[in-house]
Amino acid sequence: MRDSFTRQPITVSTDGDSGLYIIVQSTQLQAVLDLLRAHGIPHSTDADAASSDGQTLYSVINLGSGAEVDQVQQVLDSVP
Repeated sequence: MRDSFTRQPITVSTDGDSGLYIIVQSTQLQAVLDLLRAHGIPHSTDADAASSDGQTLYSVINLGSGAEVDQVQQVLDSVP
């Protein structure tokens, strides 16, 4: 799956202290959530991670402790 703004692949981030997460454009949030649910990948959402002038720019999807980077990345990569 590609970021609708940058056209780069959406990737699982592993940096930071809070565990695995995915940053997505707000317009793609529901599609990514649906994809994760369909594959049984545990997650939670910070839907308003960054906003400007009242508009949400992007959201952060925090992956559950049972999530595996390779599995989640394969799921994301399965969508053109």
